[in-house]
Amino acid sequence: MEFYQIKSIEEFDSGERIILDFAEKINEDEGVLAGNSSELFALFLSENRESDGYEKREFRVNLGSLHQYVLLKDNKTKYLGEVIPTDSIAVYSNNGNERFLKVARVKREFRPLLRIELLNESKTCSIYCQNATTVHFVTEKGVKTLNNLSTSDKILCAKLRSARHQGQSIEEYLLEL
Repeated sequence: MEFYQIKSIEEFDSGERIILDFAEKINEDEGVLAGNSSELFALFLSENRESDGYEKREFRVNLGSLHQYVLLKDNKTKYLGEVIPTDSIAVYSNNGNERFLKVARVKREFRPLLRIELLNESKTCSIYCQNATTVHFVTEKGVKTLNNLSTSDKILCAKLRSARHQGQSIEEYLLEL
């Protein structure tokens, strides 16, 4: 995993946001990889910390818009909107340790979204997040809530090395904007 510079943060409108609840505790330093591109996934941290107006939810990750990819077992991906209870999702710590947990519940609701554009070297990608204090990322300066991020921050992401078709890794040209 490596840090990607935040290039911009923009309001996007409202859309369907996906929250995944697990039947096991997720540590403060753990989260789920999700992203708008099959190449780049941001580490969305668990809600295992108090947020402005919310108590800890040590079993939950707020992953943003339903069209984003999420990483499963065996290096496969799925759209967040297709995740169902019992799917095994990859859970990562901020130092790269991996484990797999089964989804217990999927919450799908309309919420205001933000689009975050990320840059590393010459590659630009984006993620879509619920505009909420419960969304946290690992930055070079420690954990920050989405609402405290700025273009001076870099967030922890994982880059996958190939294009995707129906969740499988493929070797072909693919451009996702």
